[in-house]
Amino acid sequence: VTCIFDIKTTAHTGSGGTYLGGLPFTSKNTSGGWNFPITGESLECGSNGDPFAHMQKNDVKARVMKVDYDGGGSSWIDIETSGNMYLSSSFSYLAEPA
Repeated sequence: VTCIFDIKTTAHTGSGGTYLGGLPFTSKNTSGGWNFPITGESLECGSNGDPFAHMQKNDVKARVMKVDYDGGGSSWIDIETSGNMYLSSSFSYLAEPA
């Protein structure tokens, strides 16, 4: 499955982590999952970090994450509530057969 997206949120009132939901097919039930790069604006990644998304096996959503190259590991990026958030990418993942 290949997905292409360009998303903008404005004045979001929710809380918690950001994710890309409503993907068209359930990901394959295999070990690991899929990581793919994303670009964006208003993503709090720190001075030495990059955004990415992670889709777990057997799921229809991907978590928007950040990797910290200064040794902080990976963590979920919270939804932006004080302004706009932009996300953009294209990615592919394996799906369970219908």
